[in-house]
Amino acid sequence: MLKNDSQSYKSAVFATGGGCLPVPKVSDKNHPHYLKFVETVLHYALKKDIDTIVLGAQWLSYFGGESSYFVEINSMELPLKNQNGIDAAYIELEKMIQNLINQQKKVCIILPMPLGKDFDPQSIFKRTLLGEWEFCIKNVDANLWRQRSKSVCEKLKKIATHNGAEIIDPTIYFCNESICKVSINGNPIYKDGGHLRPSYVRANITFLDKIMKK
Repeated sequence: MLKNDSQSYKSAVFATGGGCLPVPKVSDKNHPHYLKFVETVLHYALKKDIDTIVLGAQWLSYFGGESSYFVEINSMELPLKNQNGIDAAYIELEKMIQNLINQQKKVCIILPMPLGKDFDPQSIFKRTLLGEWEFCIKNVDANLWRQRSKSVCEKLKKIATHNGAEIIDPTIYFCNESICKVSINGNPIYKDGGHLRPSYVRANITFLDKIMKK
């Protein structure tokens, strides 16, 4: 966008790391450095020339009850696979958003994107009883995805509404009332069960464009 129309769009800083939940005090044994990373990014976000912070993650991977992550509260490690740990992490997320908004920042939370093994392009290829490979595209039941993500989405929406943050819901771009797409014109949308193909993102993902507008 900046390359094609720098007068209409703002610049952006993209701060990310694999397995990094953008919530203070949350980490796991394999990613202890992310505690400092999140702290550094938040400090940077408070700079005067930054007006908008967009928070995105595979929220279900952390808040879905099967996470290896924990939140450190009063020198205690509360696992996110337990409800008390999940609740404590949500509190830390809300406190972070409150602080950013109190500093006159606009905050946007991106809700969970449809994901899972059924979205993995490897599931498109099926082997028959005769040992032959078949190309079989099967879209995902949208109601199953909405049910799976319901509790996390509702909690994130509640936090956003309570604190004046904006919600962006990718599901409305990938799913209609009945199905979630896994391909367009026979071309897979996803590169695996949890990540979109870069070529698809460049050509089709527009729900962040409005945030970049000056």
